[in-house]
Amino acid sequence: MALYAERRSQITAAVDSALLAAVSSANQAEATGRSLTEAASAGAAAAGTVYDVDTADIGSDVTHRDLSITVEKKTVSSVKKWVASATVDGSYSTYFMKIVGTHTLPLKVGAASTGAVNKAMDYWQYYIAVDVSQSMGIGTTVSDMKKMVAFDQSKCYFACHTGPNDRMAQMRKAGIDFRIDAVDRAVKAMISTMKSGKTGNAQAGIYGINWDLSEAVPITSDFDKLLNYTIDLPVWVWKGRALELKTSEGETNFRAAMASLTRLVPASGDGSSASSPKRSVFLITDGVHDSNGWEGNAEWASWDRLHYTGPMDPAYCKGLKNKGVLVAVLYITYYQPEGGDTAEVGAFRSRILPKLKACASSDNLFFNATDSDGIGAALQSMLKVVTESSRVRLTN
Repeated sequence: MALYAERRSQITAAVDSALLAAVSSANQAEATGRSLTEAASAGAAAAGTVYDVDTADIGSDVTHRDLSITVEKKTVSSVKKWVASATVDGSYSTYFMKIVGTHTLPLKVGAASTGAVNKAMDYWQYYIAVDVSQSMGIGTTVSDMKKMVAFDQSKCYFACHTGPNDRMAQMRKAGIDFRIDAVDRAVKAMISTMKSGKTGNAQAGIYGINWDLSEAVPITSDFDKLLNYTIDLPVWVWKGRALELKTSEGETNFRAAMASLTRLVPASGDGSSASSPKRSVFLITDGVHDSNGWEGNAEWASWDRLHYTGPMDPAYCKGLKNKGVLVAVLYITYYQPEGGDTAEVGAFRSRILPKLKACASSDNLFFNATDSDGIGAALQSMLKVVTESSRVRLTN
């Protein structure tokens, strides 16, 4: 009977998650202008997706476990609210009890007294701040970097984004993966998780960090808009006889960018409503500052004084923390490019990780990744840690 109780607990947890996803997704759909019928359908679809994912690993000893879900807008305590109810009418195949003729036990979850409860998760705004400086144009792995150097004998290992002679585009076609590509895939996967409704009543925006902060997609609940945006490096174009950036510099000035981000993000709310959401910043970077002028955190300067490099100063994150904003950091390990100048980063490489870790709001909000799979897993874990920092609220 212990295994039966475990299976029942697993199904119950999956139903609870499905109810949360249903109400959250219906709220989001209605907020974007969809009809109540369309919003109810979106809620039911999200519930089904979450339930299927959560029950995928449950053993074959549970059968007929399909979810029956109802999502509707009701007046509760004089207030119109989305309410979801769900039931599962399954059966459990016994093992030892077959000896006495009992082959199955009913496994029912989600009676009206439980399923009709309106469960609401906190409201969240996620500010996804991605380092889009030229150092993110390095190959995702050392193997990718070596392929870059060997590609067409170009000897290009770093920031090969050059307008009409765009080596990055050519290298991508040859199967070379760049760090910025791995980040783009990982961010899209994280946004898909947000879209499922499982992480609460969410909004998100995408921002670029280079010489300052750039706004790619402002805070929105339109997750398709976020998913349709491709995170990439600024494009270099030929202007006369020189190469210039089409949109912005390819540097990483953490002081300027973080100051702009701190001004942009309002103080975190209590998460009880769309007008008072909790807020979190997801900072994704290789942690290397590179500016064309001296900054307080710079530790190295090129001979021509066009590059001043150093680790990020964690003090730049203090303003966000003081606003109650949860700062989560993903450090993508700065590998030395094949043939690269070790002086630019070598002098402070060992201090990059501890500086970034000090930027995060807590140790469990700091993540480190070295390859594409690690980047994807880290962002999913980051989202989970942030959202689980708040409790589910039960409303009447």
